[in-house]
Amino acid sequence: AGRRTGELRDLDPTVAVFGLLGACFWVYKWYRADGRLTATEVASIVQALLANGYVAR
Repeated sequence: AGRRTGELRDLDPTVAVFGLLGACFWVYKWYRADGRLTATEVASIVQALLANGYVAR
């Protein structure tokens, strides 16, 4: 519905879903609790990237 109304970009749905899931589920591979960012900071950045990347401009 979001693509039809222009709220979401017209992206291939399979690529969009796998990209979203990959971004969410692979954080455990590279995130380090003793790194420079907290888990909350990383979550906020990932959320912002995903939201701004999927929303139409």
